[in-house]
Amino acid sequence: SGRAPSPSPPPLWPDELQAADAADDPACATGACPGAPRPTPAEVIDWVALPPFEAWERLLGRIGEEEPALHGILADMGLESFGGGEIRVVFPGDRLRYRKEQLEHHSGAFEELAHLHLGAPFRLLAVEGDPDLETRPSLTLVLEQRRQAIQRAADEEARAHPSIRALVDAFDAQIVAVRPLARPS
Repeated sequence: SGRAPSPSPPPLWPDELQAADAADDPACATGACPGAPRPTPAEVIDWVALPPFEAWERLLGRIGEEEPALHGILADMGLESFGGGEIRVVFPGDRLRYRKEQLEHHSGAFEELAHLHLGAPFRLLAVEGDPDLETRPSLTLVLEQRRQAIQRAADEEARAHPSIRALVDAFDAQIVAVRPLARPS
């Protein structure tokens, strides 16, 4: 037939291509892909002004909201260093290979979320070592330490409270357990 071919649509500009890719990618719902909205300066964690573990803890909190599986992996790792575009974490050697495989699976998500929430690119490096509270704290260890401190304070308060002491004395009773109302954060 004598019909002319229909004209092809005009080409997309790079920013239009990026926005189109972002709209088609379900991972972009987290805001962790190119073209996704970036946080305003007030939302970025001021990691330079914070102690390293506090910056790490805040970053893990944000990661937990968007990538719970990644948060679960990172929570047990001890923070060795934070800065210079690198976050170095430690994990015991007997489980390090498995954890490294998990991190490799999530490395793109981590790098995007770190850049999004820290306002700068960071890569994660996992090395062999044991987390400890003094030099290489993990979120898991710190939360357990906080939980124990809250428990001790609740126990002491219960044992020192005049009404509770009067009941214990009157009934020759014992305080078996105290459940604190507060949870570690």
